[in-house]
Amino acid sequence: SRSVVADSMTRADSKDNAKPNGQQPTPGSAPRDKNPTMSYGLHAVCVILAIALSGGAYGYFQADLTSEDWWAQAVVGRGDVTTVSILEWEPKLMEEAMRNNTPVVFANTPASDWAAMQKWTLGYLANSLNDLDIVQVSSNPNRSTYTYDVKNTPLEPILQKENYDSGYTGQSMKARDFFLGLINQSDDRWLYYSGSLAQSDGKKPKVLLDLGDPNEFELKQAAEATGRGRADVEELLYVWMGKPGVKAHGHYDHVHGLFVQITGYKRWLLFPPSVHEILAPYPFLHPRRGQTRLDLESPVFEGSSSVSPEDMQKIRDSMMYVVLEPGDVLYVPPLWMHHVTCYDSAMGPPISVSIWRRAASDLATESLTKIPIPVSDKWPSYLRWSGAYSFAYHVLSFFNEDGTDSPCAGRMRRGEAPGLDEQCVKTAAVLFSRTRERYRSVAPWGAQETPAPEDGTYEFRCRVQKGEGYVVVGPKPNGYEDFLTFEVENLRETRDKALQVADILKPLTPEERLIVAFDFIESTMIAAVGINGLYDALAAFPANCPPKNLTKTHAIPPSA
Repeated sequence: SRSVVADSMTRADSKDNAKPNGQQPTPGSAPRDKNPTMSYGLHAVCVILAIALSGGAYGYFQADLTSEDWWAQAVVGRGDVTTVSILEWEPKLMEEAMRNNTPVVFANTPASDWAAMQKWTLGYLANSLNDLDIVQVSSNPNRSTYTYDVKNTPLEPILQKENYDSGYTGQSMKARDFFLGLINQSDDRWLYYSGSLAQSDGKKPKVLLDLGDPNEFELKQAAEATGRGRADVEELLYVWMGKPGVKAHGHYDHVHGLFVQITGYKRWLLFPPSVHEILAPYPFLHPRRGQTRLDLESPVFEGSSSVSPEDMQKIRDSMMYVVLEPGDVLYVPPLWMHHVTCYDSAMGPPISVSIWRRAASDLATESLTKIPIPVSDKWPSYLRWSGAYSFAYHVLSFFNEDGTDSPCAGRMRRGEAPGLDEQCVKTAAVLFSRTRERYRSVAPWGAQETPAPEDGTYEFRCRVQKGEGYVVVGPKPNGYEDFLTFEVENLRETRDKALQVADILKPLTPEERLIVAFDFIESTMIAAVGINGLYDALAAFPANCPPKNLTKTHAIPPSA
């Protein structure tokens, strides 16, 4: 029988659920009662299905998590990773989970009555669908991990594609060919599909009628009640299908996600926003935005030189683990990084359906794009750099290192003196360095061997303008003096625009604020200095920017 907690949001620690020998429960062992390793009788069912489709044998992927899964054996098995709680479904729990920002698995949900739970066999889907719009295909048997590449990002033209190419190509495919590829043992391609099942004739396939009403999960009501999601947009529904063994590389989304497991099994590794920077995300302007640079599948990850023992312990203390089985519904909060591995079962390869509602962080990101940065394209380049740096420091000065409000935040909002002080500027420098590190790690040239700027050699300095309470960053010896000759109104605009940014970010959790702020800073920099100066601006800028002899400052009143 299943281990289900009723009416409780308490996370079930793996130590409490561990078996006597210390190993974590896996499919086939209590408390979860279904085994992804097929019995001989059930195997015959799949062989018959495969013969009906292709006349070939069913290529089964052994899902023995205890012996083959490194995380289950080396990390989860030690009992130092939290497993996701399994709760009996109640509508009120959706709001509670959203408010607590914690993953949870719901059992006996409205999805249990979906016709898809019984009807979605491979034969049924192959006969019901004509084609699949974009199937991700890898012909390399060693490239089972799929990483998505965002097209037309600002960094794409100056990056070497072989340095980030996942080896997958998107192509249209007949549904029958896709499903045969999933079960054909001699087909060594990796196949992965995620989409709306849109057909070439523009019509919605009838199989979507098997899914029931996604509004039964009350995501919209929970978003309105908590303020954590967007109630002004419709929910998005996607179908996920993949060859057993294929993996979705660690990534995060700006959505509240419900994942309904229809057939097969999926193993989820979940990481909260609090360890976001430890997991080394790609820059926002990189084709692999929103994904980690670490290989979360490798045992080497635990001893990686890029992850200190202290940071590795933070990951262990905060990460969560679960294996979804048919009928499970997993809630994943926004900006939680997740790495997913597919396993099949007696009914066939893994198929799941996601219901997404866009999160408050999505609305914040959209709103920030409407704020014009206080930098003029008519300024000479060194002043554009000064303006961009000053704006970035003003934005980040609203936050402590953990994303909570800094001591300067309230003063700057009220126009009190001093506006910025030495500690706030130093904290802003620490936060700014996190954005810098993203770029230093993926720079196509050496971090200190950047192209020469158009206006000569840059020597970066930081100062706070005496008497005004603004941090001014100058990119060469006379840069900050020139910048200070600008009217006070230019500096007031810098502060006021930063205040707008801080107000947009305020409703988010502290961790979410920083993630969205870092992405915004990247966009600000490229808008101010252009693609040719971006690596200079973010990779080559020295870390010791804050001055040692800051004097007391005061703020000027906000502009009307």
